[in-house]
Amino acid sequence: MATRDGRLLRLRSSVLLLAVMALGAIAPAQARPRATDGFVRAEGKWLLDSDGRVLMLHGVNLAESCKYPPFLPWQTREDVLALKDLGFNCVRYLIVWEAVEPQPGQYDDIYLDQVAERLGWCREAGLKVILDMHQDLYSRKYGGDGAPEWACLDDDIPFEPVGGAWFMSYFSPAVTRVFQNFWTNQPGPGGVGVQDRFIAMWQHVANRFGDDTNIIGYDILNEGWYGEYAYQLIPALAGAVEPVLGPEAAAQVLGMFSDPQNAAAVLVQVVQALMAQGALFQVLDDASGPAQEFEQTLLQPFYDQTVAAIRTVDPNHAAFVEPASGSWSGTRLLSALDVPKDGAGQPFPNVVFAPHFYDFSVDFGFPYAATAAYLQECLARAQAAGDRMGVPTWLGEWGAWGIPGVPDEVAQRQLLVRHHADAFDALLCGWAYWQYGADFLESPFMPLLSRPYAQVIAGTPSAMRVTESALELEFTPQPRRGETIMWVPPGLSADRQVTFAGKGHAKIRRDTSGSFHIICTPNSDACTVTVSY
Repeated sequence: MATRDGRLLRLRSSVLLLAVMALGAIAPAQARPRATDGFVRAEGKWLLDSDGRVLMLHGVNLAESCKYPPFLPWQTREDVLALKDLGFNCVRYLIVWEAVEPQPGQYDDIYLDQVAERLGWCREAGLKVILDMHQDLYSRKYGGDGAPEWACLDDDIPFEPVGGAWFMSYFSPAVTRVFQNFWTNQPGPGGVGVQDRFIAMWQHVANRFGDDTNIIGYDILNEGWYGEYAYQLIPALAGAVEPVLGPEAAAQVLGMFSDPQNAAAVLVQVVQALMAQGALFQVLDDASGPAQEFEQTLLQPFYDQTVAAIRTVDPNHAAFVEPASGSWSGTRLLSALDVPKDGAGQPFPNVVFAPHFYDFSVDFGFPYAATAAYLQECLARAQAAGDRMGVPTWLGEWGAWGIPGVPDEVAQRQLLVRHHADAFDALLCGWAYWQYGADFLESPFMPLLSRPYAQVIAGTPSAMRVTESALELEFTPQPRRGETIMWVPPGLSADRQVTFAGKGHAKIRRDTSGSFHIICTPNSDACTVTVSY
């Protein structure tokens, strides 16, 4: 439950938002007609296409080069088209605030035109798009990306990087303060709240792309950091560690503040010790309080207001909301995030929960030693939050990079990818891999990413499994919604069989892309489709 301070902040933010709208920073634009034809929508735990079929999204982030000038992906049209032949059906496309609004209230529509051109390549390749407003360390001013420098309200605290891992610099005083001032909507240029500027910028982007049916939705903010709640995270973690690993380990965790250069090494030692004792999730649950309070007090009002502003100009696209700070909340620390609500307290429709997950071996560069069951438990924690919210869960980032110099690195990365992919299938959860880098198409684990799966399901799925020799899909057909489409790499010759629990019959054909198209007869019972290869 939100604190009293949280309720006051929500009220104050709402008043500020209305005031800024009146001043014109966030225009109360006239809403578009509610046209749903052709748009993907979130309903219950599924993403549905315009025919009401369940979409399973396997995608990739277009990505790193979007973070700095000229803020565009390095890929050519041909590079984007190549993804279709590998079975991918979506991309998470990065844009940044600095590129959209280089000066307060001045939007770069030439940049947005360039984005639109590349989104056209995605449409041509059959790739649905999630448009992501990205940030790392808040801004390039702090060695990351995201906000323009004029929006960096850091109270003139000098920035000093924290060593050990790039993301440890989130704990630097300058980054902590700039996020706190963002969440509390401190006035920036022209006396306008910095968060209000961000919301107005999103409204401009949504107005520009509101008619694009190939866009599924908008990822409101990548990995929002805790602000000053970060100072409560380490003591909470130390307190949860002490009963399990003892006072010496707890003191090491607390010492991360006094020795930030060694903080990453301490976290590695503690995480490995907790995993060895099977106590990692217990400790993370016990340490989740500050993260949950941040989400309820600061992050939730931000999503409420941003989604409300976007919906005034674009009622058709889904809102993708992330828990706090990437993979630390949602898959590790428990998330308390809820569905964004309007001014009357009613939940907005068409919302997706979009956490991230990076295994500790990826974050900290130590050998991968996890099991498939552990990976599935991590991802199931995120899906449980989406189920609690009553919305689909989609993992917007995960990856297998960052384990340099360890023995059998390639084999470990392949095992990590396989464990992830199997867990996503078991949970019937879509994803986007980080990232489409220079060596992505030739990487040794590409065959594991370009794996058979059901892309579109005319009915309600209950299970999906991929083995070395078969793809199996269990679902209850709804034939009036059209074809079920299962993709298998075209180089694999494959047999197919449909087994009904009771009555039913199916027609199956395969196209040149490798896809199997299945149409079940009306009133068919639950069935299992098996494609052997």
